[in-house]
Amino acid sequence: AAASGGPSAAKTPPAPGTVAKMIRFMGFNSVRIPFSSATELASLDALVEAATAEKLLVVMCRQSNALEFAGNATRKKWLESLTFMARRYKSNQRVVAVDLLSGPGYEEETDTLSLWGVPKVEEQAAEALGVYLADWRTAAAEGSVAVWAGNPNALVVVQGGMYGTDLMHVQDRPMGFAQDCLFSRVVYGAQERRWFAGLYELYSKMSSMWNPVAMYDELEQAVIEAVSATKTEATGSGTLPTPAKQSYEEYTATRSTAAYHLDSDNRAPLWVSELGTATKADNDWWSNTLRFLKESDASWFYAPLGSRKETADGLFDAAAIGQTAVVGWKLQDLISVQQLSALHPSKLLAPTECTFEQASNEKAASKRLSLEKFLATAPLNLGLLIAVGSLPLLVCCLLLACCCCCRRGSRKPSWMQPFSPRQITPVEPLEERPTNKNFWSFCSCQRQLPMQVPDRMAKMLPLSMTADSARTSYSQLKGLM
Repeated sequence: AAASGGPSAAKTPPAPGTVAKMIRFMGFNSVRIPFSSATELASLDALVEAATAEKLLVVMCRQSNALEFAGNATRKKWLESLTFMARRYKSNQRVVAVDLLSGPGYEEETDTLSLWGVPKVEEQAAEALGVYLADWRTAAAEGSVAVWAGNPNALVVVQGGMYGTDLMHVQDRPMGFAQDCLFSRVVYGAQERRWFAGLYELYSKMSSMWNPVAMYDELEQAVIEAVSATKTEATGSGTLPTPAKQSYEEYTATRSTAAYHLDSDNRAPLWVSELGTATKADNDWWSNTLRFLKESDASWFYAPLGSRKETADGLFDAAAIGQTAVVGWKLQDLISVQQLSALHPSKLLAPTECTFEQASNEKAASKRLSLEKFLATAPLNLGLLIAVGSLPLLVCCLLLACCCCCRRGSRKPSWMQPFSPRQITPVEPLEERPTNKNFWSFCSCQRQLPMQVPDRMAKMLPLSMTADSARTSYSQLKGLM
C-alpha cells in the first residue's frame, strides 16, 4: 500500500517531515514522488530525505503531459533525466524504483496515441490513414536501460499505454534487452480510475472491429472522454458523465484482458500504480476495485495525496481548515485492503545474479518490433490485415491513375484542377533528356513531371524515386523519364 505526493504548488504546505509521518501513521509503506524538468532539486531532495527517514520506500516517477519519447529532442532529454535521477539517489537504498512515465497516453497537441509494439510500417500505414502513433514498447526499453545506466540495481516501473490501461502485449511483444535476466527488475503498472471503464471495454472488443480507421478513432475518443472526466472529478467543477453500471464479473473480465492477466497468471509483477476517487456514493467502480485489491492481494497506491494542492479526489481533505486532515471514509476503505491476504508469499527467492551490460542493451532496446511479430501477436482483425497488406497496392494504383489521366491528354479530373485541396501540385517541367525509357515513360507525360506528392505517400516509395522539396509537407518525384 502506498500513497503519492510531490512538490505541487500550495500557499502553506505542511513540512515534508510532517506529511511523511502521517503517511507512515496511516499504514502506508511507500510513496511515489513525481519529478519533471521543472522540479527544483532542493525540494525533491527534501521530500526523499523526509520519506526515507520514516522508513518509507520511494518510487521516483517522471511526470509529463506530453509524450516526451515521441520526438527525437525530447526523447533524448527524457532518457537523460531518467539516468540522472537513478544516479542521484543510488546511494539511498530506500529509493527502490524509477517509474519511466506516468500514464503515457494521448498527446492532444500532436494528435498522437501511444501504443505498445508498433512496427515502423504500421506507424507509416496509420499515418497515411490520418492516425499518428508512438511506439511505447521501444521507448520503455530504452528508458529502462537509461535507468540502469544510472543505477543497475534499481527496479523499473513500466506503465501501460493509454494512461496505464493497456498491458495486453507486454509479454508477446517484449521489450528488447540483450540480457533476459533484466526482466527480473521490471514491474508493470496499471492505473485505475472510474472513468477508464470505456477504455477497458474497448480493448475487449478490438478483435471484432474490421475498420482500422474507425478503431483508432474510437480509441482516441475513449481516451479523451476518460481523461476529461478524470480531470473534472479532480477539480470538483463541471458536469460528470453518468457512468455505466458494471458488475464485479464484468469489471474483472475487461481488466483481465487488458492488464491483470499478468498478476492472476503469475506471469510478471503487476502494480496498480494509481487509483483515486472523489466520491463513494453510487460508485460501483470503487466497490469493485476494493474487492479486487483484497481478493488478489495486488500491490497498489492511492493518488493524489492532496497535501500540497487542493484536489477533490485527494486523500487529504481539501475542504478542511488545515492541510493535515484526511477524508475519513476514504482512509477507512483503504485500510480495509492494506492487510496481507493468505495469497501473500512469506518468502521470495532472490533473482539470479545479473551484471548489467550497457552497450549491448542500448543496441537491443532500440530495435523496433518486426511486422511479422506484430501480425503474429495481433488479434484476428480483418481490418488490420487489409490496412497493412493493401496500402502499398493502393499507393501504386493512385500513382498509375495520376499518370494515365495525364497520358490521355483529356481534361484533368476535379482533384487535379488548380486550387483543389487534394491537388497533386506539378512543378517545373523536366529538361530534355536522352530517351532511355523506363516503366514510367509509358504512363506519364513530360509536361506534368516531376510532381509533388504528400510525404505520407512518398514514404511508401523507393528513396530513388523522391527528392527533397521546398515545401515542408510534400516530396518531389524524380527520375521518371
